[in-house]
Amino acid sequence: MEFLRAHRERRNAQLKDGPAKDRQVTEREPLGSIEDIWTPATQMATVGIFILLLGAFLYFSRPVLLPVVAAVLIGTTLAPIVKAGARHRISPWATAIALGLLLIAAAGTAVTLLANPVVNGSPRRRRSAPRSSRSFMCSIGRWPRCRNCKRC
Repeated sequence: MEFLRAHRERRNAQLKDGPAKDRQVTEREPLGSIEDIWTPATQMATVGIFILLLGAFLYFSRPVLLPVVAAVLIGTTLAPIVKAGARHRISPWATAIALGLLLIAAAGTAVTLLANPVVNGSPRRRRSAPRSSRSFMCSIGRWPRCRNCKRC
């Protein structure tokens, strides 16, 4: 770090000296020792390795961290509702149970409402489906009655 700091100070001192035409172009000084190169290189490599290991840790700890982070986000989001219930003398655990049941019911309703278009398909998709897929769907009972199919 000292090498980089000294380089930056030297450059700033050259800029403060005056206009560019008054400054003389100087050749770079040869390195005093090999440590002038290796010291910042090792520091940058250490930071790079740390970042790579942090990424690997986050990748492999995803099964543990994802539920924990989701619970923290949901708890932070729903905390004002629990506090409002506590102001109205409703127990926080009762409010939490009610909110949990409400979220489960909302998720179940959403899955039920969205499953019908996925299973049956849209009318436009039924008309444009190839003949083989229509006859297969008719044979397993998942295709609505069609006019041209001999099986229906």
